[in-house]
Amino acid sequence: MPSCPVYKLTLHKTYYDKGFFNLGVEIERFVRSSSGPIKILLGDSKRQVNGRIDREANQNGTPRVFGGAELQHWLQRNFQLKDVVDVHIVSPNEIWINDHKKENGRQNIQKEAPKAAQRAASKPTEKAASKTFQRSGSKSNAHVGKVFEESARRFFAGKGITLSGNYRIPVGIEDRKKEHAFDLGSSSPKVIVECKSHTWTSGNNVPSAKLTVWNEAMYYFTASPPEYRKIFFVLRDERKSNGETLADYYIRMYGHLIPTSVEIWEYDTTRDEGRILKEASGQVGRLKS
Repeated sequence: MPSCPVYKLTLHKTYYDKGFFNLGVEIERFVRSSSGPIKILLGDSKRQVNGRIDREANQNGTPRVFGGAELQHWLQRNFQLKDVVDVHIVSPNEIWINDHKKENGRQNIQKEAPKAAQRAASKPTEKAASKTFQRSGSKSNAHVGKVFEESARRFFAGKGITLSGNYRIPVGIEDRKKEHAFDLGSSSPKVIVECKSHTWTSGNNVPSAKLTVWNEAMYYFTASPPEYRKIFFVLRDERKSNGETLADYYIRMYGHLIPTSVEIWEYDTTRDEGRILKEASGQVGRLKS
């Protein structure tokens, strides 16, 4: 990749969870001056995602780069919250995001520190970890998601459905199509699965940003080929105040956004049991063994 302007992007929570980020004033002049499409290249393989620039999202006119679910999933697979990544401005209509990790400004300090101090500095405190990670004691949000995907794969294998990860099919509205990767899928039988292991917040509140991601998944289901069976597979997590699960809450509050063709399954990891909260017909009932 030729030398080009580089923006040091810190993956704050909103960027990490929603698949977009803002470029700062020091770099904004190098990208297109109006809203419109932009190519996003990801990692050393430079896999292309068709994104867009929005010049109206920020009051100061600095560009916001949208990459959608593909960018979101890639960032969560390759980085942790608050990591610093290099965004290379290849041209006004093309950027490349390097997947080489940087430890949030610690490099210069650690060069001068003894090795023991370096190891201590690289370990987050228990308090910091509780804010950074989705689960206490987990490696990262991406790790939690991958573990849950594997649980889903094993669960459906037990039902006689063999699924592959990162299953890509063309999706789109009407005649315009673009390849999209679902968490799991199969061509025979035709099944696509999106897995979400989100929970209520530590304060027993609604994880609003996470449910925005669920709504996005519903849109991709809507845009996917009708011959596919569509399964939304989520972790069972009960609210301490009233026992309502997050999936039940989502159906109650966002049912108007859930396509009738989508099945919603809830999985209890402690019991290795699943139940159907919403069938493709729109009916609700427990999974029959």
